[in-house]
Amino acid sequence: MKAIIAMAQALDLEVVVEGIETDVQADLLQALACEYGQGYLFSRPVTAEQFELLLLKENRDIKLVG
Repeated sequence: MKAIIAMAQALDLEVVVEGIETDVQADLLQALACEYGQGYLFSRPVTAEQFELLLLKENRDIKLVG
């Protein structure tokens, strides 16, 4: 994984790691300078409506248009 992240960063790509389930995994990825991740550690799958509510709850300054 370290080599893949390093290669992507050398190519100026953003890396998103999927399937993060534990704090140990998140800490490892953070140590490797991986900036983005998703997985059950952060949230179970949600509907678009549930995501919108979570986003607004976490970022009260955001106004959604549409």
